[in-house]
Amino acid sequence: VFTSFQYERLIGLGGGIFGGTNDTSKNNWNLLDKFPKADFIAFSTYPGLIYKDPSNVPSDYYLRIKSHTSKTVAFTEIGWQSNKAIKGWESSEKEQSRFIERFFDLTSDLDMRLAIWIHMYSQIKSEPFTSMALRNSDGSAKLAWDAWVESR
Repeated sequence: VFTSFQYERLIGLGGGIFGGTNDTSKNNWNLLDKFPKADFIAFSTYPGLIYKDPSNVPSDYYLRIKSHTSKTVAFTEIGWQSNKAIKGWESSEKEQSRFIERFFDLTSDLDMRLAIWIHMYSQIKSEPFTSMALRNSDGSAKLAWDAWVESR
């Protein structure tokens, strides 16, 4: 039994692609304490909505979790866009693939038992989520597919 938190919002990151502000002093880590009987703590994460390149995601980005819970961790939704649809937030399949590699590097010190990418095929018709799938709408693999398979 578990509950899932949107990671970027939990840690106070509300800026980025949708505007707003990033203010880690307005985090909500205290919410984790409200679920003491949870078997593990789960998160959805979309750092591409905050950072323009995977290399900009801080090296302690996910390790912060260890300071707030000793429970096993799961990621129930992970995503990074792969197209140029939003001016100023252009991305590519190569960048999406680099994020996958970076994600597993950044989480290697966590007790993570589950990691689920948001979609295998495009499901959502609103940007930036349209291009987050691991495969193209025709079924062909994106670079991210191979990165995902090889990372686990």
